Amino acid sequence: MKNVGSSNEVVITEAMEYCSEKNYNAIVALFKGAGFTNVTAIPLNDLNMFTMKNNGKVDSVSINGDEEFEEGDIFPKNSHVTITYHCGR
Repeated sequence: MKNVGSSNEVVITEAMEYCSEKNYNAIVALFKGAGFTNVTAIPLNDLNMFTMKNNGKVDSVSINGDEEFEEGDIFPKNSHVTITYHCGR
């Protein structure tokens, strides 16, 4: 079993579990603030004038390629966190 208090690990919080539809800048700050050192935001460039209300909203968050994580899960600080978000073309 992993040591929960390790300085090289991050424990997932409830706020990190529910990111969809939130502003991607806030989610990037949330994950970096928790201690993750490898956070990347990727624009989807998928919006048009009819869907611009979703501009900047998170589409998905993955940690080391896995979108399935929950509160209490533990990951190394250097895990790859990828945040995809909606934006205009």
